[in-house]
Amino acid sequence: MKMTVFGNKELVGGFKLAGVDGIVVDPLTQGDIAIKLLNDEASKKDIAIIVLGQSLFNYLINDIKKIRETGPVPAIISLPELSDDIVHLTSGQMMEELLGVNV
Repeated sequence: MKMTVFGNKELVGGFKLAGVDGIVVDPLTQGDIAIKLLNDEASKKDIAIIVLGQSLFNYLINDIKKIRETGPVPAIISLPELSDDIVHLTSGQMMEELLGVNV
């Protein structure tokens, strides 16, 4: 199983250093591309985890909910980007975001 990442250049670059494939996507200028990429990656059987930058995750939240309704894989998670304000979440809030369910 593989992992892929979409987000700003810092987020994607960091994961590429660890050997994870990724694509730099800006939700403000490439929203339609982001939706297509998310759906394409989510339909692949070998993708287990999709990591999105927080701004991209927020932009795609409705599409993410649709994908999560189809099953547990792939897990779609968000990570803060350098430009984001850091939000401190409780472990319960993190699980709710990760799993897409209320805990």
